[in-house]
Order: sequence, then C-alpha cells, then structure tokens
Amino acid sequence: MRLADKTMAIAERLGHLGATFILLLHHARNHCAAGDLDSIESVGRQIIDVCRRGGLPWLYVGHLYLGLAAHWRGDASRAEAELRRSVELEPPTAFAQAAGSLARHLAHVGRSEDLWTLYQDARPRFPSGDGHSALGAWNSLLGFVEALYVSGFRDEVVALSP
Repeated sequence: MRLADKTMAIAERLGHLGATFILLLHHARNHCAAGDLDSIESVGRQIIDVCRRGGLPWLYVGHLYLGLAAHWRGDASRAEAELRRSVELEPPTAFAQAAGSLARHLAHVGRSEDLWTLYQDARPRFPSGDGHSALGAWNSLLGFVEALYVSGFRDEVVALSP
C-alpha cells in the first residue's frame, strides 16, 4: 500500500476534509500524468463533494479536472461548461489556473474571439516585470501564451515578455 493510500484512509477515518482534498489533488495529478480520464473524472467529482461537505474554497479544482477530462475526450461543450464554472468559482489566490486552462481549451476548439475576450479580462493580472509576481500570475500567463499562439495572436505573445 502506498503512503498516499494509507494517509487517505487516516484522513477519511478522522473526517479531515482538508487532508482528503490534498490527497485527492495528488491522485488527480497522477491520473492526469497517466492519461486515465475515467479516474480524473472520478477524482474531480470527489473533490467537488469534499469541498461542498467541508465548505472548502477549492471547489473550482474539481470542476477544473472535470473540464480537462472532457477536453481530452473531445467533449467541447462539457469541457467549456466545467472550465467556465471553474473560472467562476476560483477565488483570487496565488495559484490562479482556471482561466489559463479555459483559454487553452478555447484555442484548441477554434474559439479565438472568445479567447480574446477572456485574455483582455485576464491580462491585468499577468506579471508586470516590475517586482514580484504571484505564482498564479505566472500560471495564468503560461496558459494564455499557448492559447494565443495556437490562435494566431503571435504578436501579442511576443508583447507579453515582462
């Protein structure tokens, strides 16, 4: 039995929903790396359940994983719905990642006008280059660089250099 599995059993026995969330997040990342879409969806639903039961602020993460799995399955409408829900639910944090994931999805399904609108909204939160920037600013920027490039906004990508 792996350490994460042993720890999950303890977290569940104690009813520690914060620990359960962290361990589910660990499992989700492993399933993403393995390309196991059924497990990604299952863990996404579990994350939503744990966050709802515990009033935890990371509900958006469950929707993010459901959206990613739907995107990788080619279910564009479900992917967009889940990723938009993730963007709506994501609190202002240091890890901001939902908008960049939605941006990549929109780019890969050819929705450049919607991508541009999302980009215009997110752009003020990107690293400015004049001081320290939160990890979330860099996470978001990375997602948008790929999305903008794929959508043909190459001059805008170059202009993002902080």
